[in-house]
Amino acid sequence: MKAVRKKGINEEDFLRMVEEKMQEVGGLLDIDAAAMIVAKHLGVDLPARRDLYSLERLYITDIVEGLRRLEITGRVINVDPPLVFYRKGRTIKVSKILLGDKTGTIPVSLWPPHTQIVERLGLSIGDVVKIYNARSKKFRERLELNVGEGSQLQIIDEPPPDIPPLEHFIEEDITTFTDLKILSVCPPVETRTRWGTRRVACIEAKTPGNIHVKIFLWGSKAYWARYLEPGHVILVKGCLREVRGGEEQTPEYHVGKYFSIKLLNTIEVEKEVTVKDYRHSPNRLFFNLEGFIAGLTPGRGNTLTLLLSDGKHLASLNLIHEKSKEQVMADLFERNYGRYLTVKYIENIHSRKLSYRTTLWTVFQFQNRFLKKSKPSREIKDIEKGEQILIESPIKDYSFGTAYYCSYCFQKIFSVEHDCFAEREVKVHAIPYFRLFLTKENQQFVVPVPPINKFYEKLLNMGLSYLEEFFLENEDPTSIVEYILNEAKASGKKLSINGILLEGARRLLLIPIELTFIS
Repeated sequence: MKAVRKKGINEEDFLRMVEEKMQEVGGLLDIDAAAMIVAKHLGVDLPARRDLYSLERLYITDIVEGLRRLEITGRVINVDPPLVFYRKGRTIKVSKILLGDKTGTIPVSLWPPHTQIVERLGLSIGDVVKIYNARSKKFRERLELNVGEGSQLQIIDEPPPDIPPLEHFIEEDITTFTDLKILSVCPPVETRTRWGTRRVACIEAKTPGNIHVKIFLWGSKAYWARYLEPGHVILVKGCLREVRGGEEQTPEYHVGKYFSIKLLNTIEVEKEVTVKDYRHSPNRLFFNLEGFIAGLTPGRGNTLTLLLSDGKHLASLNLIHEKSKEQVMADLFERNYGRYLTVKYIENIHSRKLSYRTTLWTVFQFQNRFLKKSKPSREIKDIEKGEQILIESPIKDYSFGTAYYCSYCFQKIFSVEHDCFAEREVKVHAIPYFRLFLTKENQQFVVPVPPINKFYEKLLNMGLSYLEEFFLENEDPTSIVEYILNEAKASGKKLSINGILLEGARRLLLIPIELTFIS
């Protein structure tokens, strides 16, 4: 009673309040449980008892630490996907929901087997649930309920009249998507943002009105992606911030604090769309692209452009993100030139034909096959696109420039004063833009020269490392390269190119397999 007296309340008044609380619930609380509830309202901390009981007539504001066999009814305000962790060699799952009634809100931890209702996408915000045999405890100084093996959870179709609507708890606008058909699910990845490193997943879906949307799942909500599949028809409900950006104007929604996904139905859809013929563009936002590596050039801004071919056409893939740049930069590109790969989770650049870009979820899957070499044809008029041809011709014209990229941040760098040089040991990657223009039998050809040492040594008598040395010495190699190529043009020196003939926008493209100057 000492703690109660410090609040200016004498023992007689306190006992009277305890008696009133016991009468309020029809005598279903013992005196100790009632005393703890009254003390909580007075702001007095009393030691918890492990054998206390509470019943359904208690409201959230009456709950104190240490109650067992607790029954409570409330509206679901938020549902988080189950988190998986390991303890003493065991895999344990727990899902968090937020429950509210007219007196307040309380977090609820759902332990197995009750995590299944969330794993099976069976719970939505706005649902009213009744929980039996819960326990109250403090976790990180915050009161919460535990619903475990001996507990029960039921969704109530006709909630009590004193349960407030969802808008009572959430001030922000609530967005609802019904019958949203999932087409693609991008798994959780870590990404750097201005708020630090965050986890994010994304789902591509189609509304009943056939409008494609992207829903970005941030933080712990990214783990919803583990329980979603293409073909799921879902109810999405919660605080969603709409963003419209980019050339394609695809609506994007970013989830907020209150959010849930509920499964309504399952339909048949193609789970993964892989484009092998570049003439056909899929009706998907996220898809896969298959082909062989045909080149690498600097892109706009800090991007790189990877050239891929389906055997007849050339496509450009803008590498926007660090992970994708890292996988194809420098010697890794040289080893994999001509190799087939599948690039997963990429997007169209809608304003440009045969142009794509990476996403945060892009993955490179290299195949165990390379571009096959065959006996080249010398007859241009009879050759089909995708076949190998040998051309001997002088250089009609050329285009050359070099961009440099940091091996740590993979951004373009313009001098040795780049920040990464001062902070750590880094390497400079020279990625030239080098194209040769040839004419043979009234046909015009463009040869995109890939950043491969053997090609540069045969054409310019210098490897890529020389270009990097020029940069470190604050010199531009362009004038030297132009001098060498102009000399070759003036002397009429012929270039011998064995390569794959592809269709280009204005000229035929020739992807080199072998090239050298001949006398």
